[in-house]
Amino acid sequence: MIHDTKLKYLKGRESMQESKVLNVILFLAGLLILVVGSATLFFPVEFSAKHGVILAQDVSLFNDIRGLGGLMLGSGLLIISGAFVKQMRFTSAMVGSVIYLTFAMARVVSIVLDGVPAEGLIKATVIETVMGLLVLVALIKYREVAKP
Repeated sequence: MIHDTKLKYLKGRESMQESKVLNVILFLAGLLILVVGSATLFFPVEFSAKHGVILAQDVSLFNDIRGLGGLMLGSGLLIISGAFVKQMRFTSAMVGSVIYLTFAMARVVSIVLDGVPAEGLIKATVIETVMGLLVLVALIKYREVAKP
């Protein structure tokens, strides 16, 4: 009886392995964080200035920021891989939703604790929230249902 119910549920439902919508979402989410991560890693002063943030000439600060850029670049590669490798889709969607929503939540915490940042960072918060929710909704919609 339960088995029949699951089969009816699965009929007409596009799987994570077959979803073109999920592929597009993962590609865009991965590309966005890949570009931002690359800019943060290789051009931290220029990239930050475009968003209204002026970085002090501090080797330790640059080290920390470039480390974050590398993490973002690596996450972008992992997320984008799910658009091309079927076996990576679930992992890519999980990483994408966690990375984007964690960035967004941390920025909201900073706004509450530290005050309102530059306009570019407010825009980043909105984009990260939207992208994170988009990836999370796609993950929930297309997740694989365990077979009995």
